[in-house]
Amino acid sequence: MYIFVDEAGDLGFQFHKASSTFFTIGCVHFPTISYKNCVDLVKDSIVRARGGRGEAPKELKFSHTSKRYRRDFLFQLVGVAGRFAFIYVDKRKIYPHLRESANINYVYNQMVCYLLENVIKSATIDETVRLHGSSFL
Repeated sequence: MYIFVDEAGDLGFQFHKASSTFFTIGCVHFPTISYKNCVDLVKDSIVRARGGRGEAPKELKFSHTSKRYRRDFLFQLVGVAGRFAFIYVDKRKIYPHLRESANINYVYNQMVCYLLENVIKSATIDETVRLHGSSFL
């Protein structure tokens, strides 16, 4: 099983400044390595849309990718048995003692562990799990 994890938002608590109100961690997982074909197809489509000029992007950043390519990519991932999961938190509801902790990663670690534990429990896994961070594409 291949699991890819990424996050949106930040773990800061300076709401009156630039911190986000919500923090989200999402993942997509696949039973086989078939997801790579989807990535290659979308990258090739982007190069063709540029008239064949330039190289394929090293990474697909959804925030910098058109809605069309995002939609096509997600449909392809579903087509190769990709499954999606996410967890989010309203940071205003996090206990103050966790906000002030010198180790702010506690919230992040708890969220990732909860998400992955539920993904792994929901799937029938008889093999190695490969976990990839946000720069997998």
